[in-house]
Amino acid sequence: MAMSSLHSLTEKLHAVILAGGSGTRFWPMSRKALPKQFVALAGERSLIRQTYERLLPLVGPERIWVVAGESHLGLVRAELPEIPAENILCEPEARNTAPCIGLAAWRILERDEDASLLVCPSDHIVRPPEAFQATALAAARFLQDTQKSDDPWTVTFGIVPRYPATGFGYIERGEGFAGSAQAFRVVRFKEKPILETAKEYVSTGRFYWNSGIFLWTARGIVRLIAKHLPVLASGLDGISKRARLSGGLESALRASFGALPSISVDHGILEQQRNVAVFAADFEWDDVGSWRAVERYAPQDDAGNSVVGRHLAIDTKGSILFGRKRLIATVGIRDLVVVETDDAVLVCSKDDTERVKEIVERLAREGRSDLL
Repeated sequence: MAMSSLHSLTEKLHAVILAGGSGTRFWPMSRKALPKQFVALAGERSLIRQTYERLLPLVGPERIWVVAGESHLGLVRAELPEIPAENILCEPEARNTAPCIGLAAWRILERDEDASLLVCPSDHIVRPPEAFQATALAAARFLQDTQKSDDPWTVTFGIVPRYPATGFGYIERGEGFAGSAQAFRVVRFKEKPILETAKEYVSTGRFYWNSGIFLWTARGIVRLIAKHLPVLASGLDGISKRARLSGGLESALRASFGALPSISVDHGILEQQRNVAVFAADFEWDDVGSWRAVERYAPQDDAGNSVVGRHLAIDTKGSILFGRKRLIATVGIRDLVVVETDDAVLVCSKDDTERVKEIVERLAREGRSDLL
């Protein structure tokens, strides 16, 4: 791609990192005060830092935005000190993805009327970064070519499934678009399926995993919110006006953000919209949904144990052992997960890692806020 063409695609591109979420499946390492996106679960850098670094070659820090919980502002600043303070948008309480994306779109549109938004979760693993960047540029070119459409386009990133996963949503593709081997019209979005349905999806070759990565023009997503979620649009308009009149976004958010409807962008917009394209993404992707994911990225010893930290193993096989401080010593165990922190130790079967959230729910019912 010529440099002038590349510049035209990226000069109006902004990246929005969604950094909400509590990561309850990664207790005890992940807590309310330290959600999983701020933890180094795969490698030496946190997941949010890895997200920032793969976006950096596309947009630069001045066009990277973060939407995070107000209580995590300090964590965002510590992990991403390069991002301008005004680009960190703090939600006083969680209201799901549509209000978060809408808030970012309203703010970016005030700065650049011709901007596009590349929206990425903060807690996913994407490798290699160069393949992600190439797909993002191809999607940006597609979006640029569709801007004259009366009905704005949404571009999604679909991951070619490597196995019949039951923990991911799926996107079914339809006809392809001329001039692009990667782009297809979306037929429908499907929720997380049972195993037999997932096998059927994979066998057809028409389904992708839904990565949760999206691309819109700023004008386009604002128009879509106004069309499909008018109450949300009115609320975001009110926050924007209040921020201008009062001279501060922070006070406007505290006064009004909690009253916005809580709805995902998938249900609120994508499932209602006609013009949605999916790009078949040629990169490795994982939403790191449970401790079981760690064994795909942590170093393994000769007995198939995935180890992060210090471990002394005697007759131990196929286990996940994760700690940052103390020695984890094991004898005669198979296929377990052991995680140590300063105030708690988790031991569970690898087959039950999805149930770790039940521990968090139990602790909450018992009022053990010191462990949440």
